[in-house]
Amino acid sequence: KNKNKTKKKMKTIRRRFKNIMRKKNEKEKNIIKIKQIEMEETKQEKWWKTIETKLTEKHRKYHNENHIISLFKEYENTKNTKFIEKYGHMMTLNILFHDLIYDIGKTTNEEESAETFKEFTKDIKEGLEEYEKEIIEEIIRGTKNHIGKTTIEEDIEYILEKTKTQKTKEEKEELKKVYETFLDWDMAIVGSKEKEYDTYATNIRKEYEKIEEKEFNEKRTAFLKNLIGKQLYYTKEYQKREKRAYQNIQREIREKLSGKKRKKIVIGLTGGICAGKSTGRKILKEMGATMTIDADKVGHTIYEKGKKAYTKIIEHFGESILNDEKQVNRKALGQIVFTNKDQMKKLEEIVWPEIKAEVLEKIEKVKAGVIIVEAAILIEAGWQDVMDETWCYAVPPNVAIERMVNTRGLNEEQAKGRLNAQLTNEERIKHATRVFWTDKDIEHQRTMVKKAYDEIKDTLIPLPDYGATIVPPFLNVKHIETLMLQAENMVNKGVYYILSHYPTIDQLTTFYETLLRIAPTHEASTLLLPLKNKEKLNDVIHTLPFIETGNYELFNFENLKERQTWTPLIVDDLNVTNVTLMDKIEEEQIELTEETYNRVCVGGTFDRLHMGHKLLLSSLVLRAKEGGTLVIGITTEELQQKKAFKELIEPFEVRVANVKAFINQFSAGRETPFQFVIAPLHEPFGPTITEDAIELLVVSEETKKGGEKVNEVRQQKQMTTLKLEIVPEIKGDTFHKISSSALRERDAQRNRL
Repeated sequence: KNKNKTKKKMKTIRRRFKNIMRKKNEKEKNIIKIKQIEMEETKQEKWWKTIETKLTEKHRKYHNENHIISLFKEYENTKNTKFIEKYGHMMTLNILFHDLIYDIGKTTNEEESAETFKEFTKDIKEGLEEYEKEIIEEIIRGTKNHIGKTTIEEDIEYILEKTKTQKTKEEKEELKKVYETFLDWDMAIVGSKEKEYDTYATNIRKEYEKIEEKEFNEKRTAFLKNLIGKQLYYTKEYQKREKRAYQNIQREIREKLSGKKRKKIVIGLTGGICAGKSTGRKILKEMGATMTIDADKVGHTIYEKGKKAYTKIIEHFGESILNDEKQVNRKALGQIVFTNKDQMKKLEEIVWPEIKAEVLEKIEKVKAGVIIVEAAILIEAGWQDVMDETWCYAVPPNVAIERMVNTRGLNEEQAKGRLNAQLTNEERIKHATRVFWTDKDIEHQRTMVKKAYDEIKDTLIPLPDYGATIVPPFLNVKHIETLMLQAENMVNKGVYYILSHYPTIDQLTTFYETLLRIAPTHEASTLLLPLKNKEKLNDVIHTLPFIETGNYELFNFENLKERQTWTPLIVDDLNVTNVTLMDKIEEEQIELTEETYNRVCVGGTFDRLHMGHKLLLSSLVLRAKEGGTLVIGITTEELQQKKAFKELIEPFEVRVANVKAFINQFSAGRETPFQFVIAPLHEPFGPTITEDAIELLVVSEETKKGGEKVNEVRQQKQMTTLKLEIVPEIKGDTFHKISSSALRERDAQRNRL
């Protein structure tokens, strides 16, 4: 499969190569008419073979076809078609030849690449001017030291001096543009997204795999430090990536200096039948592996109805393989594939990619630690590319046969047949990072595995004991579970969950039920609540049966700053980012002040009282002073004429009762219940433009403009300006906006059904 991928990439590169190496009568076929180069077909073929051979050398893990493809992507994304028309032929040749000679540890790679290009130019009949040949040659040489050594202007002067060609000021500017653009394309990956940069850094390390880890880290760190403070990008288009590029570089330097390379590592366990893979997986789990995955069990689930593989299997093998419940009868399917190699191959083409996708999804959820994937077919399916290490478990053939006879009830002939149908030990070992011969007792296996596991753990960034993560407004259990799993596997002992919003009783209950289920052993896991009025919710909390002493704290902005021992585990939209806790709070402008008001107001339809409404009402409650009044406007029939599915809106009395019941939850355990006024809304503004005593209006992001309009009307009436409390947009299980109209539409669809 990896060979096929490489062939596909080389096909793309060859198409690019041919794009400029065409006969004159084929020029018009190009969408962008870049300058054509003429060369005899036999010589053209000879040079293509040279390029192909060089780019697919085994030691290349980064400076290979992937790198060339990424440069051509930058080429394609260039919006300036005039630039491509004029310099496309030069840029293409720069891309193809700048890393053509690449031997690890050699200091003359660029020099040799330039000399190879020089040989190439001797076979060109026409289409490339002498000065263009010289410029490309010198740019290839110049890429070696283009960062921190000289300025672009000095490089250009040097190149022009080498070309011995007189150029005008305008021509020099054009040449500068070519050089700058090519350098920016070459450095583009440094300013890419964190995940892409990490892949690039890992592949660089793989190229140098024969060099000792410590030596590589020292050299790489020295190189990266040289980049800090230097100009990385020259064109406006790429200068936007400068900040992210420095963040990536500094992050890698931190990892290299600590002697650690990664937050997590994925180990693939493979081996022949009865080689002890499952035992190895269990041993690693006992030793503290963060997650262990049995790919065989994952494989069983992908045959289930509703999965992608199920549909593809039915389309190819027909419905005769289904049982009475319309599930795949694996015995019936087995009778087809075990007697027909072509059918077996087709089944593997359907099933293996789906198993891989599910395994990757599980891996993605874990942000730190050691992940073990047991897969008998790991080598056959070509999954080594997603494993950091491949561990091969092996036993001599006679031991495997003996184990099958003793444990699986097979006779010797059947056991030999199964063994011969698989890859040999030698074929697997060729792909392995480590090999474990498991023909001795289990204690011997445990000793070998422990030694390897300890070495692996030593290459990881150690996890902190405690961490803190900001919890965004949560609305469903799946969202909370994902967030907690991510946070829990980034620390050893416990997490402080900081709520960035004002929780309702429903939300607190849901959060704690999930917390106790996901991490019952993490006694130190604590919920921190941002309270504007501490006593108010403090009274309520003690009435809840699931709250125990030490499970929650009340906090404000100041005492957050005192928590020096926390490691910030910032989970933003479920993606971990490298910013500090305080930076994140300031960036999101989470207000942790204790300012409260005498008379606060909110308005809405409040139809089918949902989480969005509850968050608005919770914000209202927590902004009211002790003894203050809540003014709640609820729309009447006059204001509902333009609403979607207006006929399904609950009666006014029902909506009022639901709002009252929800507000009364906050009165539990209080000597004085909240005072609130229900104001029927016959027109949009209601009491907000008639009551001067109202001080604060709670709005959502969606109704923010309405709140601003209210203040315009109040100014016209010479009334005081209202403070606006803006509550973030609420999203649901599938991350669609929650709204009463969406719920009514759902009910209407059900009624129609």
